[in-house]
Amino acid sequence: MKRTISQFALAIVFVLQSAFLGAIIFEKTNIPTVLGLLTIIGVLTIVAWRKIPHHRYDHLWEDCWLIAFVASGAVLTFFLSSGLHMNSVVSVGLVGLAASFVPKFTGDNLLSQQIPAAIYCGAFVGMTSPDIAHGYQFILLAATTAGVLLILSKNVFHGYGGKLGTMAFGGVVLVAIILEYFLK
Repeated sequence: MKRTISQFALAIVFVLQSAFLGAIIFEKTNIPTVLGLLTIIGVLTIVAWRKIPHHRYDHLWEDCWLIAFVASGAVLTFFLSSGLHMNSVVSVGLVGLAASFVPKFTGDNLLSQQIPAAIYCGAFVGMTSPDIAHGYQFILLAATTAGVLLILSKNVFHGYGGKLGTMAFGGVVLVAIILEYFLK
């Protein structure tokens, strides 16, 4: 079961990263080039997956708290950027800085060590443009989705950069697609 969850999480990370890079590349180039680059990325991802050491963590019910922390980071960042009209990069920086101090004030347990990353992932969700996120309901849905993706990807690419942003991107894109095409 753990191996299946790990493989599913790897597939999610791969699809999200491919979609993100594909959107960037597709904007400037043609379809065969995009497909070729995505194939290369896929091969490199599989090679990296086989070469890196895998960390096995159990998915605990306490991990569900991480969804709440992702949501809190998202809402706070969205409030700072759209409600108080701060620059979104500054908003993320402030939220991330505040989140980094959480383990100092909480107990030394596994959950409190994961809180800053969850809040920071949420901060990336909160950077969503108000043109896409038409309010706090969208941000909460996207943050919840990103939180679930973050929990599922707990064992994937542990310690490698880009996972928090990828999970935030995935949450925002999935919710935007669902709201645009399925609930309209």
